[in-house]
Amino acid sequence: MSAALAYRIEIGPMTASSDPAENGRQLLSLLVRLGMNGTGGVCELLLGDPETPAPPAGSPLRVELDAGEGPQTVFSGTVDTVRIETCGQHVTAYDDLHKLACLEIEASYEDIDVDFVVKDVLQRAGVASGRITQGFHLPSYLLTRSPGALRQVLELADWCGADLFSDGDGKAHFVTPAESGKAHDFDLTADVLQFEVQQTAPVHDSVEVFGE
Repeated sequence: MSAALAYRIEIGPMTASSDPAENGRQLLSLLVRLGMNGTGGVCELLLGDPETPAPPAGSPLRVELDAGEGPQTVFSGTVDTVRIETCGQHVTAYDDLHKLACLEIEASYEDIDVDFVVKDVLQRAGVASGRITQGFHLPSYLLTRSPGALRQVLELADWCGADLFSDGDGKAHFVTPAESGKAHDFDLTADVLQFEVQQTAPVHDSVEVFGE
């Protein structure tokens, strides 16, 4: 970590901080990852003093970093596992989007938009909602226990061209690009040296649907 980067990490009642007046635990390393496509946020940190009581699983964990423009929250979640090592305690935490991967629900909807389904699933999982794109209209939609809530929300995101991700405050966002990408023209022999078109036969020649 850079010496110019200030940090403050709250783990339940404990605090690890670059400010000696607030520092209650020694921080040896910190790694925060925020991903797209429903992967959610992960925080891994190594605390010194392995004999100090470790934070229990389920403890709230919040990370703030300050590069000189004021503190910014880069991660909010809960402790998942704590591994005691020779040099300290290795803590792994996930943000609330992780709850979707553990949720199996059954629900049916009629005459709603995609955003209604997404908000309902997030609420059932206990995940705070951020920006949620309205999406298209659904005459009807069914949620099943398999393949799970996360996979079904990602399927809706794929249909809408949206991204599912979480921010530093732990809120889940389901958004489409604000504007379409810039159009690019390509000329054969100038920009494109080889071009090939193939026609692939469909895997299935027909589909039969039986209603109940």
